[in-house]
Amino acid sequence: KWGTEALFLVLLVVSPPLEAGPIDAREMGDINVPNERQGGPAWAAYKQVSDWSLRLPKCLRGESASDGDAASNGEGTMEESAKSLSHRPKKQAKHSNSATFPISKCASSEVIRTRAVAEHWDIPSHELEVRSKLGEGATGNVYEAEWRGLRVAVKMLISDFAENSTQYQDFVHEIELLSQLRHPLLVTFLGVQIDGEPPCIVTELMAGGSIEDLYAQKAKETGNPWVASRRQLHGWMCDVLRALRFLHEGSRCIIHRDIKPANIMLTKEWTWAKLGDFGLSKMYVVQPDADGKQHGISGKAGTVRFMAPEVFAGEEYTEKADIYSLSMCLYFMAMGVKPFNDFHDQNSLGRLVRERNIRPSLVNFPWPELEPIIRTAWAADPADRPSAKQMLEMLRGEEVVGSLDRTAPKVRHNPFRGGISF
Repeated sequence: KWGTEALFLVLLVVSPPLEAGPIDAREMGDINVPNERQGGPAWAAYKQVSDWSLRLPKCLRGESASDGDAASNGEGTMEESAKSLSHRPKKQAKHSNSATFPISKCASSEVIRTRAVAEHWDIPSHELEVRSKLGEGATGNVYEAEWRGLRVAVKMLISDFAENSTQYQDFVHEIELLSQLRHPLLVTFLGVQIDGEPPCIVTELMAGGSIEDLYAQKAKETGNPWVASRRQLHGWMCDVLRALRFLHEGSRCIIHRDIKPANIMLTKEWTWAKLGDFGLSKMYVVQPDADGKQHGISGKAGTVRFMAPEVFAGEEYTEKADIYSLSMCLYFMAMGVKPFNDFHDQNSLGRLVRERNIRPSLVNFPWPELEPIIRTAWAADPADRPSAKQMLEMLRGEEVVGSLDRTAPKVRHNPFRGGISF
């Protein structure tokens, strides 16, 4: 009897705990989204074999950060090489100011296949019934499909891209990031189809389309620029900021890098706005140097019309680049026209924004209470821009809330109360 109990105690002490699973909304105080894909035998076996995971801060694991766990001070591990699943990752060097984890260079299709099977988000091709095309992009097309009776969206990579191409790696990168994110205001990741070609990402179907599509459709119907009600806009803005706050806060900051109306998706009847398309997103460790300066990442990415000036210039930037991009989205949503609508030369536009600090005209701006928030958010110096949390507080201030439509409905139901949109 005592021999068995002693053996159990020894195993309990020496056995390493399982790494944290996908990021969820617990840290932000939002809806606690249950995750049933971790903790099972397949997950445990996968962890022991691959020895590869993203280590999260304890605050994201729902644990106390009082002890000396490396994850609580921003240190962690990502896979350094995709050549071998048994490769042991290296820890972030302690002397480094910050570190970017470009997941597209860390993951491979083989890693994705292994994780998908172990975590039960691989979707066999025979279960997907692809229907109409919803849209197309440079690297892939989006279709409406049915999966086990559920209407879903399927992002399908163009089959011409080789596995070692940048486009293919960006696609794998998006899968890797989406599979770790859980938040009610991010488009819900359901799984991947990997047993056929080309590979597919399966997400919830946003029945309302994107904000860009909605505005274009309404403008075509009326013959004039169309703008939603103030109360509707206010709800959408708060939704996106809550999503950005979730991405930006924490020791590992995720910069979306392509915030624009086409990537802000709407639920049925336009009730909720959710952030989608993480193909260009990057994650980095938030760790200031000895002088307190916060280092960011580099790399030109996004859409010039909505791109922060420091990004266009190829300089180092932080999550404040997303705040700038969102300010341009708010301008579009309130005015009904794209920022810099008269500029057709994107390179010239980028230089003017950076070198001459030009911004869209706010003459005759229809929502005066929103104007100072937009001006602050598109400040030339990223340090002068608010955080997502601060910007959300501004939008919830008495002056802005007091300017909302009195006749518009005030009640919005929880985005997860009825489950995924059908």
